[in-house]
Amino acid sequence: ILAHVTDPTDQVIIQAAIDNDGACTTDTAIHARSEDYSLELLCGLLNSNLFGWYAYNAIYNRAIRSMDLTPTYFSQFPAPPKPDDEIDQGAVEEIESAVEDITDATKADSSTIVSRFADLNDAVYELYDLSEKEIEVVESEAPLYRETLVGK
Repeated sequence: ILAHVTDPTDQVIIQAAIDNDGACTTDTAIHARSEDYSLELLCGLLNSNLFGWYAYNAIYNRAIRSMDLTPTYFSQFPAPPKPDDEIDQGAVEEIESAVEDITDATKADSSTIVSRFADLNDAVYELYDLSEKEIEVVESEAPLYRETLVGK
């Protein structure tokens, strides 16, 4: 799901989930598969601040109109290094672990969800080798919004 929101700042929020049963298909949902990456990694990347920031700034050019995450737009996200390339396997494992923890958590466990989203974002920044300055730009324009999703 892709949403343009204006509170606390203009941004795009991508909400991705792993559908192991193949049950969720709508006209605005896409199914992402990869022979190179786990579903947990793809889900984590899509749910990260970096990918929300990238979608809003680079793919949709800060548009405020209706947006769908079509395969054409999806293909514009920067792919992480392939597992056979030099890759920070620790960052990949942290992203996958965070996705599993978030998936397993209940709404009642909102502090764990928010904490693991922060861990997920840190691991994504590490995987893409972002500098502190680049992280500051992303965080200032795509603040940690997950707290609103768990009622904080």
